[in-house]
Amino acid sequence: MLAHFVIRLICGMGLMLVVMPRKGVPGAFFRILLLLILGLGALGAVSTTGSVAGPIVLCVLAFGGSILWMLERRFAGTMVLYAIAAVSLVELGFSAWRQLPADRAVVPAWFFAGDFASAMVLGSTMVGMLLGHRYLTVPGMSLEPLQGLNAYVGASGLARLAVSAAMLVMTRQLLTMNTSYLI
Repeated sequence: MLAHFVIRLICGMGLMLVVMPRKGVPGAFFRILLLLILGLGALGAVSTTGSVAGPIVLCVLAFGGSILWMLERRFAGTMVLYAIAAVSLVELGFSAWRQLPADRAVVPAWFFAGDFASAMVLGSTMVGMLLGHRYLTVPGMSLEPLQGLNAYVGASGLARLAVSAAMLVMTRQLLTMNTSYLI
């Protein structure tokens, strides 16, 4: 359960770091977030019941990326952000598959959509919050990245709401169909 939460958080953060406007944001912000992803990857590796390969790859990428951002190698650091987003998305799929109920009563695509929407909510909130705190130490930064992340928080919340509503409707239909057999 903890490993599943951790991979959702890493995936959401990785995807938000990819889509957020990076112009005007100091490299130290990305370095700190990559070190946070490194720590979360280590927590995921020790708490998972599945393979530790994904969390270890994420740890290695996050460590390498933090070095690149510390050296202000923005292009190479951005490529590492894309790699982290890709690996964490694949790992989210594997983690969602492991979390499916044994009877497979939930359609796997909807289960993954729910996890993906949750990852987006977690990631956009975490990255937005930390960027907001960054403004306290660097008040001259442009507000465009923070405003973009706020829009992503709203969009991801609406996506999570839509997936939840769709799954609720499907569950209600399944329950209605199953109880009709009892009558």
